[in-house]
Amino acid sequence: MSEVVISQQKPNLQARSNNNSMQLEEPEPSDGWAYYDNYLVNNIQLPDDYKSKSVKTGEVQVSFEVNKNGEPVNFKIVKSLCSKCDKSYTPY
Repeated sequence: MSEVVISQQKPNLQARSNNNSMQLEEPEPSDGWAYYDNYLVNNIQLPDDYKSKSVKTGEVQVSFEVNKNGEPVNFKIVKSLCSKCDKSYTPY
């Protein structure tokens, strides 16, 4: 993969403006987005099925919850690149 696209969209912004009593905080990696981007670029492992696709762009959406200790749990793939990509998915 020659590029990684990280979206800076903040979907909670709309929810915050609709209900002023609700306080939402955008999730952010503990050591910042630059280290996160670097980690993705250096650790991405693509299945051969995806590598052989003519178009190598796409969007993946993953949902998760944060437990009371601040740890991400209950990972779910919401939008996928390919089925083999999903099979190689292993949450930490």
